[in-house]
Amino acid sequence: KIKTTSPGINVTGNVVSDGLVVDGNSDLNGDLDVDGHTNLDNVSIAGVVTATTFVGNGDFVELDVDGHTNLDNVSIAGVTSCANSIHLNQAVPEIIFNSTTHENDFRIINYQGNFIVQDIDATANRFEIASNGTVNFLNNVNANGGLQVTQNATFNNDIDVDGHTNLDNVSIAGVT
Repeated sequence: KIKTTSPGINVTGNVVSDGLVVDGNSDLNGDLDVDGHTNLDNVSIAGVVTATTFVGNGDFVELDVDGHTNLDNVSIAGVTSCANSIHLNQAVPEIIFNSTTHENDFRIINYQGNFIVQDIDATANRFEIASNGTVNFLNNVNANGGLQVTQNATFNNDIDVDGHTNLDNVSIAGVT
């Protein structure tokens, strides 16, 4: 049913048309169902957008993803929080610490089951925990707060003691 009014026409029911040209603003109060390709030059949406596929670049203020999401390449500027675990799954998983103000840079790697702290700039391992539990310090260890050994200690080279030393029970084999 078509009815003419002073501002225009009112249509009640369905309209079938080969085309529609609207000059000026349009106010659609209800759902807009578009089948086929649609060019929208400037879209402002207040509310929730549901899409089965998104293609293109997006500038998102906040992206809330519920469920599993594959992100091929992620660059994060700022703080990252994780409520659960972070899993690094590759042949040699690593975390790189690159200082932008000082050298040296470090990385933590899992190489063949060994946990290694590596100095990237010096190309040297500094600390290792082997897969059998052996801990290797690959340079000097400074124990400024003291060093307490609760089991037997084996020294393969000389022991150099500067200052007073209390030895409660000493057994010396060889020349003294």
